[in-house]
Amino acid sequence: MYLNLNPQEEMSNHNETKVTNEGTEKLPPIFKTWNQLYIFVLALHIVLIFAFYLMTISYS
Repeated sequence: MYLNLNPQEEMSNHNETKVTNEGTEKLPPIFKTWNQLYIFVLALHIVLIFAFYLMTISYS
């Protein structure tokens, strides 16, 4: 946990929360679920690695 020096920042956060059996969980800011966000990040890394691989082949 960290010390929040600006309590208004937390109150103005308009990120929705999802209530589950385990408790409340904040939703990600872009996608509907965290799994969708994780898949997007993984796909983005794959695209970047492939692009760098192609640049390495091209300039070698």
